[in-house]
Amino acid sequence: MKRPSKLDSFLGAERTSDRLGAVAITGNARSHVTAKAMQGRGDHFELCAHPIRCLLMRCGVLLIGVILSMPALAQFDTERRPPDWMERGFEAAINDLASTRGGIALDADLYLSKFVPSGRAGPVIDKLLPLLSDRDPAISAAAAQALGRIPIGERAGPVIDKLTPLLGDQNNVVKGAAVQALGQIATGGRAGPVIDKLLPLLGDQDPSIVYAAAQALGQIATGERGGPAIDKLLPLLDDPNSSIRGAAIQALGQIATGGRAGPVIDKLLPLLRDQDASSSAAAAQALGQIATAEHVGAVIDRLLPLLGDRASSVSAAAAQALGQIATGNRAGPVINKLQPLLSGQDNIVKGAAAQVLGRIATGGRADPVIDKLLPLLSDQDPSIVYAAAQALGQIATGARARPVTDSLLPLLDNPNSSIRGAAIEALSQIATGERAGPVIDKLLPLLSGQDPSIVYAAAQALGQIATGERAGHVTDSLLPLLDNPISSVKGAAARALGQIATGERARPAIDKLVPLLGDRDPDISAAAARALGQIATGERAGPVIDMLLPLLSDRDTSIVRAAAQALGQIAKSERAGPAIDKLVPLLHNTNSTVRGAAALALGQIATGNRAGPVIDELLPLLGNPNSTVRGAVAEALGRIGPGGLSAALTAVRLINSREDEVAGVLRAAAHVATGADDKKDGSELLFAWLGRPDALPLDSVGNNPAEAHRVLQLLTDNWAALSSSQRTRVEAENAAMAAIEAACQVPTETSSLAEFVRSSIAWLRDLPIEGPFHRCWTSDQRRTVEALLAHLKKSHSTHAQALAAHLRSENIAPISLWLTWSLVLWTLFWIAFLVAFPWSRTIQAIFFWNPRARQFFSAGFVPLVLLILPPLRRRLLAPFRDDLVAQARLEDFAELAYFADSRAQVDDGEVVRLSQLQSDLSGVVVLQADSGLGKTSFLREIAGKATRPVAFLHARDCADGVDVAISRIIHDVQEAGFVRSLVRAHSR
Repeated sequence: MKRPSKLDSFLGAERTSDRLGAVAITGNARSHVTAKAMQGRGDHFELCAHPIRCLLMRCGVLLIGVILSMPALAQFDTERRPPDWMERGFEAAINDLASTRGGIALDADLYLSKFVPSGRAGPVIDKLLPLLSDRDPAISAAAAQALGRIPIGERAGPVIDKLTPLLGDQNNVVKGAAVQALGQIATGGRAGPVIDKLLPLLGDQDPSIVYAAAQALGQIATGERGGPAIDKLLPLLDDPNSSIRGAAIQALGQIATGGRAGPVIDKLLPLLRDQDASSSAAAAQALGQIATAEHVGAVIDRLLPLLGDRASSVSAAAAQALGQIATGNRAGPVINKLQPLLSGQDNIVKGAAAQVLGRIATGGRADPVIDKLLPLLSDQDPSIVYAAAQALGQIATGARARPVTDSLLPLLDNPNSSIRGAAIEALSQIATGERAGPVIDKLLPLLSGQDPSIVYAAAQALGQIATGERAGHVTDSLLPLLDNPISSVKGAAARALGQIATGERARPAIDKLVPLLGDRDPDISAAAARALGQIATGERAGPVIDMLLPLLSDRDTSIVRAAAQALGQIAKSERAGPAIDKLVPLLHNTNSTVRGAAALALGQIATGNRAGPVIDELLPLLGNPNSTVRGAVAEALGRIGPGGLSAALTAVRLINSREDEVAGVLRAAAHVATGADDKKDGSELLFAWLGRPDALPLDSVGNNPAEAHRVLQLLTDNWAALSSSQRTRVEAENAAMAAIEAACQVPTETSSLAEFVRSSIAWLRDLPIEGPFHRCWTSDQRRTVEALLAHLKKSHSTHAQALAAHLRSENIAPISLWLTWSLVLWTLFWIAFLVAFPWSRTIQAIFFWNPRARQFFSAGFVPLVLLILPPLRRRLLAPFRDDLVAQARLEDFAELAYFADSRAQVDDGEVVRLSQLQSDLSGVVVLQADSGLGKTSFLREIAGKATRPVAFLHARDCADGVDVAISRIIHDVQEAGFVRSLVRAHSR
């Protein structure tokens, strides 16, 4: 069933031409309009002795006048699909942990979830499912409702599995929401288990749960599964609670089809005379849905008397049921049953039958009915004439309209004002195109009549049918009525002129309407304002706007709403500025209808550069406790949005100024209003860091200065706006420092192993380029950080000192980088030098050239490396190998006698051969033996076979010390002190 819009709710069934239903629904609001519209109609009120008679005679004038006093706020339609950016904003709200709960609450009013495309439903469903177990029952219930509206598709199974346990929830609000959601999504093969769970709820102690379960079963218990549901629902028809009876009746009307309809019809027929009018009306509607061919006759017979029921809701339901039965092949039997009633003696039934035939006798079936209705135009009972005229106005189309028009025209001279009024309304429906001329000619004289109700009706009718060339003459005739002393006539003329006085005809109408803006009757002022909003376009708009603007300050809210509506229609482009300036304050008016009307008007005129500030003002109202205001604001935003960064900043300030419990709703509203950063100006980035997010996205900036700079740039560029609220400024300061710390984090400052590893990898990666002390920011980025520091100092922030210290530490980085590169180059130089030293005489010569220069450039570190690393030491001494062993005369060693088999003993160890002893000698070894036993030859053999650097020295050459002797042999490549350290280090 289509969810009624605000307009539908106000007008009832007017849009479906259900006159009876319309009057039944409208209540006091419409009665008030009628009293206004019918001043002076004494004969009309005298004919209202019976409700149906009164109903039949009043319907036409009621329905003509009701829309004209409708508030401007009724214009917005919650069924209009929101723009794509708004849908994306809703999805962003659901995906934001801090606003998910608020997003669900917001959606419960805006109904955005039903517009989520099936392709994007998955992520939204994933966010909603956990909320079903939220600690707040209102959130659980709202999540269930949202799931019931989203296109579930293939995800229906898991969603149903999550919803089903809620049927046992202790909170009835949650339970009821789960029942409703399951009734919307548990269709087809998935319905069976859900039906089994719902059936026991028909016996629940809470009537609201029974009601919801009955409704859900009516939606999903179809086909073969309908049997058990019907058996459980039938006993509820005897329940003393009328709402439960009504829900059961409605459900049975949906599922009791085919062979199961008979027993249900038998139980419903007695309810047509139930003492409770709502149960009777529900039974009539259900019978209209399930009456099969074999039961049509009996059902019609029982419904026909209800057309004259005192309860208008029952008579309307009976008429609607008859209209439902009269579809397809069943229309004939219903029409056949009703036609004889037109000749009956009971005028109440006769009039009601005429009304129903006016609804169902369409197309080819209309001709015989028209033939039956035409004679009734001469009936003695004014209520019958009225009903016949109404019906003819509905079904006399095409070629049949002309004879009907000819028959209705004489009624304009009837002395009974109610008959004249019915004829006027009927003619306004069928007198279109070429047929309008004669009707207009007959209606024009009525404008100067004495009966205000007829003048009223004629003016309204002329406003509907006087188009084209005929409109000019009609306009001239309507203008004098603006001076009529009767308010209803004056208002009707104003509204008619608003419909037809266009183009060149608008000028005189505008001149006459403008003074009415100051009329003492608020209804006249409002009517004049709305009419001017329709016709004062182009060049004529300026003066009218100037006259309308003061009305926005009027004490009467109806005038304010009408003025706002008119300005929304005509205050376009350059004239919009003053109107916007006056409308914006109305968004804070204490009257919710005024706030809504102002929002709708701003949604029509706040375009271009003016849209941003208006969106900023509208945004807070998305969190307004009044759902009507929220709906109007949503519609306005849908027209002029999405908002940009300015709206996001407004939202952040608003969130920080409100209590925690509404922060989520406001975050959700901000996501929706900005369309999830549809303008790509950083609104979503702002929401990620400000506006009380669930957690700061530090991972996104960890060791990533470029990304952190985006955040800092956004904050510093908008610091003035953020600083206007102390709480927002403090939040921005904290967020900025958190981003800086995460982006410039060193391994020693991490708080977790994962952060340590990530930071260490980044440090090592940048070490060759930036040195051990990394500079976090580039020059451009540093300027942003310095700007932030200036802001912090200006506000005396507690973070200013820490940020200043951070920037000072950044100054060390260039020095560190210079030292690092110097060390690297120095190391590479010495490596290359030592590698090339054994083979390059030039390098050797340079090395020998200046001991002091050699010591300076080595920085004392090279000797230490040579001492520690034997391979480097061997490379240094390699060119001097022959010089070091020259005194051993190894080239003559083979010719000398050598006793290799001589035996020796190390300390008190085992006596072994000399050849075995060579490999075990280390440290300081003193050879003791008699002269001539081969001590020198043994040392020569060791020198000849050694792979490491060896020096063979005679004692006579070591008078100044071994180190001095070796230094002398290697030409002082290294000083005696270094050689001494080598000898001592490797002689132990």
